Amino acid sequence: MKKQISPDLLYGRQLVVNKNYPEYDLPAQVKREEAILQGSCQRCGQKIPQWAYLPTGTYCWSCHMLGRLTSNDQLVTLAECNQFTVTENFLDGKAV
Repeated sequence: MKKQISPDLLYGRQLVVNKNYPEYDLPAQVKREEAILQGSCQRCGQKIPQWAYLPTGTYCWSCHMLGRLTSNDQLVTLAECNQFTVTENFLDGKAV
C-alpha cells in the first residue's frame, strides 16, 4: 500500500522519490523532474564528479547531507499556490 501525502507538504519543496519503486501516492498535479540530468544534480546544481559514478547509476556527493540522491530518483514538487506580484522596489521605493 502506498503512503498518502498531503499536497500542503509539497508546495515550494522538493520530495525525492525513487522512480522504480514509488512509495507515495502523489497528487496528479505534481511536477516531476529527473534528480540527476546530464551529469548535474538538479537539487543543488553541482556537476557530478567522475568518481561518483556507480555501476547502478550516479549519486550526488555534494548534497549527500540532505539525503542520498541518485540517478534512479526523481524530484517532485507542486508550484506555490500563493503567487504574489511585486509592485514596488522596497530598496528605493520606486514602482517596478
